[in-house]
Amino acid sequence: MLFVQWKVWGVAIATLLLVSCGGGGSDTADSGPTGFCERETSVLSAILEFLSPTFTLTALTSETSTHFAGSGNCARCHSIADGSNALIDTTGERLDLTADWSASMMANSARDPYYLAVLSAEMEANPSHAGAIQGKCLTCHAPMAIYEAKHANTTFSLADLDTGTPLGNLGKDGVSCTLCHRIEATNLGTDASYSGNFEISTETGPSRQIYGPYVPQGNNMQSQSGFTPTRGTHIQDSALCGSCHNLITEAIDPESPMVPTNKKFPEQMPYKEWLASDFSKGASPQSCQSCHMPVATGTVQLSNNMGGGGPTRRLAGVSKHHFVGGNAFMLTMLKENRAATGVVADDSAFDAAIKRTRDNLTRKTARLEASPCRVENTLTVPVTITNLTGHKFPTGYPNRRAWLHVKVVDSVGRVVFESGKPGVDGEIVDLASDTMPHYDTITLPAQVQIYETVMGDVRDNPTRRLMHAARYLKDNRLLPAGMSRAETDTDIRVVGNAATDTNFIGGSDKVTYSVNTTGYSGPFNVTAELLYQSVPPRDVAALDSYVTSQITSFRSMYAAANKAPERVASVTLNVL
Repeated sequence: MLFVQWKVWGVAIATLLLVSCGGGGSDTADSGPTGFCERETSVLSAILEFLSPTFTLTALTSETSTHFAGSGNCARCHSIADGSNALIDTTGERLDLTADWSASMMANSARDPYYLAVLSAEMEANPSHAGAIQGKCLTCHAPMAIYEAKHANTTFSLADLDTGTPLGNLGKDGVSCTLCHRIEATNLGTDASYSGNFEISTETGPSRQIYGPYVPQGNNMQSQSGFTPTRGTHIQDSALCGSCHNLITEAIDPESPMVPTNKKFPEQMPYKEWLASDFSKGASPQSCQSCHMPVATGTVQLSNNMGGGGPTRRLAGVSKHHFVGGNAFMLTMLKENRAATGVVADDSAFDAAIKRTRDNLTRKTARLEASPCRVENTLTVPVTITNLTGHKFPTGYPNRRAWLHVKVVDSVGRVVFESGKPGVDGEIVDLASDTMPHYDTITLPAQVQIYETVMGDVRDNPTRRLMHAARYLKDNRLLPAGMSRAETDTDIRVVGNAATDTNFIGGSDKVTYSVNTTGYSGPFNVTAELLYQSVPPRDVAALDSYVTSQITSFRSMYAAANKAPERVASVTLNVL
């Protein structure tokens, strides 16, 4: 007999099931497809509580340059203004495009203190390549400044971000409005576009084209912004995202840094992972934007028109500028260190972004199912994790990890078995090794199923330094639905013993826990949860060898941060 407790939106729903071995319980009542995106209506009311009718942004930069304009210029018309019913959808949800964007990781790509600390460490570790390293990284983290510097035949560095110059201010604006909306369709989706090699048109003055799915009525946008609005549906294409989210670096040999290795390393490949998934296929593929910029309900007036003379029509299919992901840890750190990071979003915008991010993690990232069975003194707990995303999970920067925490407690509260317990410092307790293999069956507490990458240098030594990485020694991150375990593309293939695990397939993995219950009495409480970290403590410790102002600043913020991992999914069961 199995007593299953589902946890859905914080409400425990208890159901008594009479099952034989092999029955199961899940953390969600959803019976739909294993991969999907859906509207955010279930958390709409909670998010609306954070956004008051007088929400405003005052600190966005209004710097302009030959090719770009800061987000403050766009906010004049594309933010909610008192007395206007614009930027509000049919349900009443507020779509303040610049406010929503301002609290995203896109807007704060050049303010992210962990990114700045890691970049400074890479420069310190490889001083002879410092210029090339910061140029590579800033291309996607401070793209407007880098692009203008290149076209002016000058340079832009990490130090220039804090100078208060026009380029510094544009750099701090991160992945900003006119950066994405000025990208040409020319080379998107090709190898030539990856690693930030998107193309920007060379026109100057009001003839500069700015792309979007709609063309405004009249010339108000051109007169207000200095750009010519042009219809460009490529702005809604995943290939546009792929220009930065397929990133190739070249390995540096730490022992012979001046000798080229010619080793190309796939630092992150979310776009290629998506191409290999079911999400990119069929008559109606689900794009990156469809999940990370979900479409508003009904129609929306896109301009506040407070100056008069602008468009008042309402449009369908408008994308919310949430850029929601999974990095609640960093959004919280940015919010809690406003002065040190120089963020411009206010607390209400960050609160809404953090809530959306946690909603994204708990409802749209993964699902857990477990079907425990006890025969005599052996409790067997098969746990199945279903990846709901259109790419590997975790994806992006290769330090991120997710893992299973499985705990068995007997009838009087004694812990019979526990694998993957997180400590107060955020590290996994009692790991058998710093580099864990992929498991199909787990019998010991020190064995932990961690979905991650492990980077190796040119001599196949594990490394935490990105610029020393030549290949992956392990990559068992959860595959998206439709992606084969036998994928041969070296940029996205499975690496390590997961490649031979027949339970590790496109869209899911099953891990079986075998627990000896001798000396304990039932019923046994079994809890399984999938945990996630965007900044693991081991990678913070890897900064210890270097001393930079960016590392010092980040360490101070990290010391005060809540280091508990994010819970993505969980299931609790009682077994007699």
